Amino acid sequence: MRHFHPGKFALGALLLAACSAPALYRPYADSGSYGYSEVNIAKNRYEVFFHGPADLDDAAAKNFAIVRAAEIGKRNGFLYFRVANSRVRRETTREYLEPELFPQNRWTGESLTREERERRAWEDSRRRRQRVVALKPEPVAQLNVYFRNDDCEDCLSVEEKLREAVEQGILKP
Repeated sequence: MRHFHPGKFALGALLLAACSAPALYRPYADSGSYGYSEVNIAKNRYEVFFHGPADLDDAAAKNFAIVRAAEIGKRNGFLYFRVANSRVRRETTREYLEPELFPQNRWTGESLTREERERRAWEDSRRRRQRVVALKPEPVAQLNVYFRNDDCEDCLSVEEKLREAVEQGILKP
């Protein structure tokens, strides 16, 4: 007889959820809604950004920006980087929610009667006048990063951060 092991079940559920969730770590230009971007300020200095969705906490947004900084360091041949300053702010985006128009009964799928279509058209026109706006505060992490080849007291290792990102499932091995 096999015994149910809750730890294995939880791990399996977590892995399944991770596979079904959209990848947050991606270029900002590709997604249009969230992702990373960077600006090269000098030979060894970058400003790194991560724009996250509203349900992402500030620490996770900053972690994604640090992972991107490690990738930039590796790409440019640096061994270490130091975050000179960082901040996470919340940018509020507005989402206009339009009412839905249904040509069929929501529950049965049958065509609506003429009276029902007219009633819904009237309700939808009233809802359009009362347009709903959803405000979504989305985190934006901004790091000012200096890259180096020698270690310092507050430096982070490029290889170590990339290894941690693979362990966390942010990057693929």
